[in-house]
Amino acid sequence: MDYQEDVTYADLKFPPKLEPRNGKKPGALLVPLTSHPALRYSSPTFNPSAGPEFPPRNRSESHGNLGLGRRGNDLTDALPPPAPSPLKNPTLRTWIVPGIILSSLVVVVISLIIVCSRLSTSHTCLSEKFTHLLGNYTHLSNSYSHLSDNYTHLSDNCTHLSGRYTHLSDSHRDLSEELSNLRDNHTHLIGDYTKLRDRIQRVENRLSKLVTWAQGLDHCGLQKSEPPYLSCLSCPAKWILFRQNCYLFSENSESWRGSVDRCQDLQSTLVTIIDQMEQVFLSLQAARRIYWIGLTDEYHEGQWTWVNSHIFQKGYWAPAQPDNYLSDENCVSLGEKEGFDNWNDAQCSKRYHYICKKEAERMQL
Repeated sequence: MDYQEDVTYADLKFPPKLEPRNGKKPGALLVPLTSHPALRYSSPTFNPSAGPEFPPRNRSESHGNLGLGRRGNDLTDALPPPAPSPLKNPTLRTWIVPGIILSSLVVVVISLIIVCSRLSTSHTCLSEKFTHLLGNYTHLSNSYSHLSDNYTHLSDNCTHLSGRYTHLSDSHRDLSEELSNLRDNHTHLIGDYTKLRDRIQRVENRLSKLVTWAQGLDHCGLQKSEPPYLSCLSCPAKWILFRQNCYLFSENSESWRGSVDRCQDLQSTLVTIIDQMEQVFLSLQAARRIYWIGLTDEYHEGQWTWVNSHIFQKGYWAPAQPDNYLSDENCVSLGEKEGFDNWNDAQCSKRYHYICKKEAERMQL
């Protein structure tokens, strides 16, 4: 099929491709069509081989549309013209940079105000902390000063105590030596005391024998015999000789039964009174001290007997005695009342002094 069409050709040339120096790909480059020198408009012509030619357009149409049409049709302004760029406004371009700078300055000022506010708050907090730390430092400094004074005082006391300790150590050593010497002296004195006590005991024994012998001289008699001899009576130490008997007035106290046992231990009996002379002698020696005598009715109430089984003949009772008070007085004591009639019945469990009696020893000279 044979047909002809009207075709419009445009000759477009672009600048050579620029390679980036740093190896990075360049971004898109927007260049206005009228301002770029590499962009040229061609004058389309129509010839059989190249197509129809069109009359050249006016260069004042900087952003005109390329005329496209068909034979028999007149189409113009096939594409709308591009909107004018605001950057081409000289007034606007004059105020853009100062506006940007002013905005940046406002942002910087606001940022500085915020930073200053925060710094002021931080400064206040740090000031308070500094004041608190300064107070703590002052307190610690005072404490340190006080502790330093205490340390100095304690150091002085330690030095003083060390000196006293040294002095006391020396004194202790001296006293230990003195104590050792005193112990040695004490040991020697104990030995001397023991020797002296033995000598005194021997002297006392000899003196006792001499006293006994001297007391016996008063009771010595010449015995008729071939050849005649001198016979004397004697008693042990602390015993009193009366007629032919020895009497011991105790210093300790016992019950009536205990008194009987103590006298038996001394090879004697609890005293028995035979006559008035013996009663007078015992009363004078008793000197108002109460003594047990060897008389009792504990075996048969009202029947008084002596411990040596001698027959009771006469008593030297105090007035209104014996009364057997509370039916429990079965033993006899003397010396409680004045005078020579001073016997009294009493409970046998009471503790009184006691009188022991035994025969005197005879010595022949």
